[in-house]
Amino acid sequence: MMLEMTATVEPSPRTLIIGVGDVRRSDDGVGSVVAERLLVAGLPEGVTVTEGAAGGLDLVIEMEDFDRVIIIGAFDTGAAPGTVTVFTPDDLDAGTVVVADSPRRVSLVDVLELATMAGVAPEAHIVAVQPNMIAPGYELTEEVEGAVEEACEAVRGIVRGE
Repeated sequence: MMLEMTATVEPSPRTLIIGVGDVRRSDDGVGSVVAERLLVAGLPEGVTVTEGAAGGLDLVIEMEDFDRVIIIGAFDTGAAPGTVTVFTPDDLDAGTVVVADSPRRVSLVDVLELATMAGVAPEAHIVAVQPNMIAPGYELTEEVEGAVEEACEAVRGIVRGE
């Protein structure tokens, strides 16, 4: 008599990594820099990387068809420049914005709430890098450049389920 065993394996969540911000505004571009480095380094199957430079409500459309979304960007958390903070939407307050001083200024809280109302409600994580300076320029400041690898590792940890 042969005994048959079946193992149920949960599929990996389809994950979208979105780097937000404007690379023409110094530290505001950190989300795009992190997204690009992750893409070059390679990620597991089922993980998509994109840049959501416009931020705002366009992010809701980006999130469709994904189980998990990781948003990376320059967010003012009140910490020292270059500090990386990982949090979930439950940790957000209404003052957290995706792109400051943008004509499409919409808070990240609003984007995630709209996604939920639209039936697009992936598990969400935010990897915030405290900017030092947001001004015209294509270079990250020293503090924020020094935080890029830490932000990459934070994203990798979320992807691994840590």
